[in-house]
Amino acid sequence: MTIVDGDLSLPIDPLALSPGLSVHIAALDADHERLIDILNHLHDATKAGESSPRLKTIADQLLDHLDGHFQREERLLEDWGFPGLEEHRDQHADVHDRMRHFVEDLLSGAKDLADIGQLMKFCLVAHLADDMKYKDYLAERRAHGH
Repeated sequence: MTIVDGDLSLPIDPLALSPGLSVHIAALDADHERLIDILNHLHDATKAGESSPRLKTIADQLLDHLDGHFQREERLLEDWGFPGLEEHRDQHADVHDRMRHFVEDLLSGAKDLADIGQLMKFCLVAHLADDMKYKDYLAERRAHGH
């Protein structure tokens, strides 16, 4: 499935990044692709009934990737003087919190696969939609040599 909007009723097999959601910064776009890959891997492992230690390994990769990606993105936005940085940081904290709770629920068996899929999509769509807020700002700054 290609993520193009926030319709959380869509099936989740597999997630893919729509070209329209590129932020046109290679490192960040690569991060987004990697995030999708990990989410797909986690979904597949959950669906296949993988063991808790294996799921925890994948979930830890997801949280590590989120941390690194958010740090890179926030540093770039700070360097470019993005006026919505504090709001963007808050959104990152919210996504990270939701994903951490998702991991806890997944490992404890507290959520079923449908709930996991909904949360995966919510987090991805929320993050990518928020990233679109800085896409045009950075493009304009680059065009004017800032």
